[in-house]
Amino acid sequence: MTKTIPKLGYILLGFIFALTLSLLPIKTFSQPINQARIVEILDSDQVFIQNQRVRVNAVARQGQQIRTGQARASLRFDNNAVLRLGRNSSFIVGSRCVQLQRGQVVVSGNAQGCVGSVVAVTRGTIYVMEIDEETEESMIQVLEGVIEVFESEQDTDDPDYKEGQILEAGNQIRVFSDGILGQIERIRSNQLTNLLQGQLFRGFRIPLPNFENIIRPLSGRGFTPNFIRQAINGISNPLGHLSNRRTPSRFTPNLPLTDTEFLSEIGNDATLITGSFTVNEYGTSIGNQLFRDSGTFQDDSGKINVTITTERGNQPTRVNLSSPIEINGTVISPNATQTGALINGIPAQNVTFGLSGNDAILTVIGQDGQVFQVRVFGVNNQQPQGGDRLPGAFILGPLPDR
Repeated sequence: MTKTIPKLGYILLGFIFALTLSLLPIKTFSQPINQARIVEILDSDQVFIQNQRVRVNAVARQGQQIRTGQARASLRFDNNAVLRLGRNSSFIVGSRCVQLQRGQVVVSGNAQGCVGSVVAVTRGTIYVMEIDEETEESMIQVLEGVIEVFESEQDTDDPDYKEGQILEAGNQIRVFSDGILGQIERIRSNQLTNLLQGQLFRGFRIPLPNFENIIRPLSGRGFTPNFIRQAINGISNPLGHLSNRRTPSRFTPNLPLTDTEFLSEIGNDATLITGSFTVNEYGTSIGNQLFRDSGTFQDDSGKINVTITTERGNQPTRVNLSSPIEINGTVISPNATQTGALINGIPAQNVTFGLSGNDAILTVIGQDGQVFQVRVFGVNNQQPQGGDRLPGAFILGPLPDR
């Protein structure tokens, strides 16, 4: 008994310490930034440091301006925070904040931002800052985590210190041209959709840290309780614990709501085929607490046209295909087995189906270590209905090391 008490004490002390940190002002956690390195350039070569055209790996120091023309850029600060800079945008690398001068940026990590005299303080989150050239008003939008917004720079040790306005994920605040903060508002679904389809998120190959945790657009229809319950209690991706793995950067499909950095956890040897699904039916009751889903997938090249049907409920999930699919020499074919699918002629050992983050996902794990995933993107909070057409993909690759 005496050996277990110190361990329990350490656990309690650790919990108390973590709780204390969470209650401290956000501002005390800001870290100085000394430089920013350009890690990716898109669209053109119009990226400048102090008005000098630069390339990838160029470094900007404190006090220097980074500016884009008809280009977009991704930068990494020396504290590992990441910033993406939109077209016709500029900011100053500051020791205490990212000072946006023009345009639009998204920041992920521990880098506080400034628009005019307004400061957005973060412990490490994802937020967007944008300046409207016509009105000279700014907008700060939080996509993940929490930030605290102040009308001016403050010292937390100052007796006159005033707490800022707390913005949680899904909130935004307007900054008027005179530096006065507006009211906190919810980000509307159409705003969020346009943002995620826009210049800060489309086409970048280098991942934005914590992107998988951001809020997602809500659908007008919304999930029904039955839809959630039928989706295997929300546990649909047996590879979810490998979420740090990314699809190869060479794959850049034109998908409206999903950043391709997060298509799959299968790994760098995966093959990705993009296309669209037409929903035939979803959640049709076939008796004995069993449900059937069906959709027809056509790839972008028009070479694949196959209907995939699942049966799920109070028994192991089965998947059936209207015809075999061959991907880089691997054949996925229908068969009257327990799981209803063969990979290279061998019955699959596991099939799961349901919701995974923003997508609906079917995962078939073969006995030979091959994993076949079917993903329907941008389902969001929308229950699929017959006739709906949604972007999707087939993903095939070896089972990663666990």
